Amino acid sequence: MQISSLLLEPAQFSWPIESVLKVDKDGFVNEERHSINFNTKALFFEETQDSLSYAGKTLHLIRNNEGYYFMTSTDFKNVYVFLLRRMHLVFKIQFW
Repeated sequence: MQISSLLLEPAQFSWPIESVLKVDKDGFVNEERHSINFNTKALFFEETQDSLSYAGKTLHLIRNNEGYYFMTSTDFKNVYVFLLRRMHLVFKIQFW
């Protein structure tokens, strides 16, 4: 049997609540429930201009149904919006 086209709808991929993720000693966060992990060093540096500002911090992460990831942290002045593309989180916009 060959399937020429298969569409499963409606599909909902947002997360119902914010995930608060602890940044590890190497700058990574890991969300096991949603199978996501990534390095946060560049994000913390962009916000603070301090290459070690991620140490001991947490990252607040929400994903909406369109696939956008909203990220911020304590003492951040901005919320950063990313989209997942080919195993990278691509920066889209920041707002405050």
